[in-house]
Amino acid sequence: MGRPLRIQHPDTCYFITNRCFQERFLLTPSPEVNNLILAWLARSAKRFGVEIFFYVFMSNHFHMAVRAPRENLHRFMAYFQSNLAKDINRQLNRTGALFSRRYSAEPILDDTAMLEKWRYTMNNPVKAGLVSHIRFWPGVSSYQAHLGDAQIDALWLDRTHLRALRRRKDHSVDDELQAQHLIELTLTPFPALASYPPHQRQRFLRRALKRHTRDQPPSTRATPPLGAHKVRTQNPFAQPEQSARSPRPLCHTRCPLKRETYRQHVRQVTDAYRAANAMWRQGQPSIFPPGTIPPGWTQTTNRHRDLTLVYSSTSASSVQYTKFPR
Repeated sequence: MGRPLRIQHPDTCYFITNRCFQERFLLTPSPEVNNLILAWLARSAKRFGVEIFFYVFMSNHFHMAVRAPRENLHRFMAYFQSNLAKDINRQLNRTGALFSRRYSAEPILDDTAMLEKWRYTMNNPVKAGLVSHIRFWPGVSSYQAHLGDAQIDALWLDRTHLRALRRRKDHSVDDELQAQHLIELTLTPFPALASYPPHQRQRFLRRALKRHTRDQPPSTRATPPLGAHKVRTQNPFAQPEQSARSPRPLCHTRCPLKRETYRQHVRQVTDAYRAANAMWRQGQPSIFPPGTIPPGWTQTTNRHRDLTLVYSSTSASSVQYTKFPR
């Protein structure tokens, strides 16, 4: 079965999930790994103008909710995952793919679904039997940021600057420290809570997570959690005893009407994309639906410009290259 068509909309939030190669614990929490994840997440979000709502990085997979106003979610994910993979592989002294499959990105269609996915994400380490509460998770999560000022700091190593420093005749062991920069990642408030003052947002989310944890069936909390120390000492090349794969949903909503409307929208866009693709393969002029990625069209990126293909929201026939700041 073919992969579902990627359809992007600038105002839609997407719930993204991806798993490590063979579901191995390649993202086992440590100070170095945690900083690499945060640094590349912040760097990627700033570079592509992507808004981050929440996230959690487990030992062998991650979840996060984002919005890409420039309809460049695919470029954001390619940049983030490829650069993170290089640094994690360097950290583990390995080669090969860090993520073995295509990431999933399902639209979150309403505020209720947004809150449900946040609670699901924050409860992920608890449901997996690793810690008793998300605040004890030794890996990367946005939980503390939701209760604070929503800003996260990380150290990003500018390897281009580092190579320039090391080419000098008087290079020293402090070059790596000079090439490090503090980079900030600021969370975007949930659309439904954007008008709330920060303290009200924090109180609302704290109560929502507490209520969700209290409502969990007793059977899910019967076994003592593994604990943060044992999580940190896991073998990064080990695998879970049971696979946690599950079918990818089309979208996230509890409203049957919204789900069916979105399903019809996907069918219409997919049919239009296939028709345009057939004409393109025959060498004829073709117009691809807005929000999709045409085949054979690649981005142009260098030190001085960052060009990406953008469709006009008012006219599907209007296609132009727009320059975005780096």
